[in-house]
This record gives sequence, structure tokens and C-alpha cells, in this order.
Amino acid sequence: MTRASDRGFTLVEVLIAMSVLMAAVGTLLEVASASAHASRMAYQLSLASVLAGSRLEALERLPWSGLDLSPPGTLDRDVAGYVDYLDGAGQVVPSGGEAQGDTPYVRRWAITRPAGSGWTDLDDVRVIQVIVLVDARAVRRSPLPAAHAIGTAMVGVRVREVSAGP
Repeated sequence: MTRASDRGFTLVEVLIAMSVLMAAVGTLLEVASASAHASRMAYQLSLASVLAGSRLEALERLPWSGLDLSPPGTLDRDVAGYVDYLDGAGQVVPSGGEAQGDTPYVRRWAITRPAGSGWTDLDDVRVIQVIVLVDARAVRRSPLPAAHAIGTAMVGVRVREVSAGP
């Protein structure tokens, strides 16, 4: 005569065990997906910071005569001469002044005088601002509008050196 415990698991016990296992696997998949997304976003923001820093350094190295004031709105919209379109590796994409369909990074900059009354001679000071936007539509292939893009910004100040005289 065999006891009930010698016969194995019942169908109900197997179904409960499978349900618990599936819930655990589903949770692990969600965590892995969130981790991959966070890693991708961190990489994109890191590259955006490097791209902003490289443009800021290039603008700061220009001679004073090359630091003409930019037109208004160059940080808010693409203005020829104050925007670059970059591929996923951060390389400038030749565009003829217009965004290409698959350029994940848009780099804009502005050269302005400082605002406020604390500056004595505004003609000898330039504020250089650089932003890099990560276009969510191109990078993630999602239907999000460009307004949902993430990005980074950097600011530098350049003061014209004036000789003290003899």
C-alpha cells in the first residue's frame, strides 16, 4: 500500500509553483529592462556632456574677434552657424544647415553679454553657453516628440585681456 506523499505533487501544487516562478521571472525581466534603459540614458548623457565640453573649449580658444554675439534664440531653436548635428558616435554630420532624420544629438550654442548691472564693462565680457540635446525619437526609436529630449548644458565666461600700459 502506498501513501499519498509517495505519489508526487498534485496538479494544484505544480500550478501554484509555476505561478510563483513566473512572477519572479517577470519581475527579474522588468528590473533587467529598467537597468538597460538607465545604462543607455547614462551613456547618452555622458556623451552629451563631452560634446558640450568640446564645443565650449573650442569657442573659448577663439580669438576675441571670433566671439561675435549670437542672434537671439540660438539655444531654443536651430540657427545656422550656431548648431551642429551629431551622429551616435558624436561626429558632426554634414547637413547643409538642416537636421538629418537620424542624428541623435543636436548641439547649440550662444555667445552673449552678461545680464545684470554688476558688470563694469560689458564689451569686455562674453558668456558662452552650449547645450546638447539627445533626440529621443532618433535614439530610442520611439514616437516621442522632440520636446521630450534629454540633454546637458555648459556655460563659460570669457573676459578680454586689456593691457595695463607702460
